[in-house]
Amino acid sequence: MYMVQQELNKENIAQQMARALPEEQLVKIKNNPAIKWEEAGKEFYLNGTFYDVVNTKKINGETWYYCINDKMESQLYKNYTASLKSSNETLPASNQGKQEAGYLGVEVNKLKTGILIVNTAMVSVATSFVGVIAFMGLIVPHVLRLLIGSDNRKLIPASILMGALLLTLADMGARLLLAPSEMPIGIITSIVGAPLYIFLLKKYQFNQNDL
Repeated sequence: MYMVQQELNKENIAQQMARALPEEQLVKIKNNPAIKWEEAGKEFYLNGTFYDVVNTKKINGETWYYCINDKMESQLYKNYTASLKSSNETLPASNQGKQEAGYLGVEVNKLKTGILIVNTAMVSVATSFVGVIAFMGLIVPHVLRLLIGSDNRKLIPASILMGALLLTLADMGARLLLAPSEMPIGIITSIVGAPLYIFLLKKYQFNQNDL
């Protein structure tokens, strides 16, 4: 899932915003031998300036590129940053993707390392007390992300409540299904979690193929 998300984030915010601009505001450049491609079909260097390709058209048999240059890209980032800071409903900066969060002043690598250390410690302590419960921590946050979005201010509390509720229901099922014997709770969570996990993988794969 992490690899899928990295693929989705390859196109930066400025390029996404540029696609909403009218063609009159883009730089129009005809294909010519002086163009030096940095990334075929996406980014090239011409006369001392880098250009990101927003759209490509064939006009009278000639290829034309509708682009944004470095200065336009910088201005789009400024507009995006201003809109992000002025809105109370947008996602936290760390949710915007690594590059975009960096532009907003977030030290992404330090943040990821800190979260990884804290998360590993919390999971290790919890597992040492209650044992391994398959799929619960993997499925609940991703299902809720589909339902309520990726804002961690909402997602984390909702995951705690939903995880506790589902674990309680799984525990009841493990105790009652084969009463008076008790089934390992991990079997219940695996029966429910495995199909959901496959569904999430298929959904992310389907969305990526549609890009």
